[in-house]
Amino acid sequence: MDISAIPAAQIFLRNTMRGVIVKQTKSKKCARCGTTKPVTQFPKCLRNPDGLRYHCRLCANKIDREYYARSQKRRFSQFAFYIKRRHGVTSEQYGEVLKLQKGVCAICGKLNPNKNRRLALDHCHTNGQFRGLLCGKCNIGIGQFNDNANLLRKAALYIEKSLILL
Repeated sequence: MDISAIPAAQIFLRNTMRGVIVKQTKSKKCARCGTTKPVTQFPKCLRNPDGLRYHCRLCANKIDREYYARSQKRRFSQFAFYIKRRHGVTSEQYGEVLKLQKGVCAICGKLNPNKNRRLALDHCHTNGQFRGLLCGKCNIGIGQFNDNANLLRKAALYIEKSLILL
């Protein structure tokens, strides 16, 4: 639900229905910078009694950016822990392989189409050995063929035959 699309009157109504007495004012003091600003300078927040965040828009943006930076570091450390535990590959090794592959998939040679995801660690399912970095589509494709090179060759021949018939 997009909070910005909700009119202030509806927020007032919701909060009064919850039994919260909401004081209607034209200005509000920011809890971070301490300046008094018009209520239009405060982002909406349905959880708060007046329907607005405690921080002005400028401070709220700073707080959100700081939180995002902290969570990015946490996500990277979680990723590093995961690949080390699951695949025995350190984040430095991942970075080296990524640099050797020039940041692209080892099979299709394309940049990862999904910018929000890293290249997947491809590994042999029988001995667990790390083979390289693949985009999601190539990684799933190999998995669907159960890492069987003969099946992949047959699939390639099938595709080539169908192109000749067209």
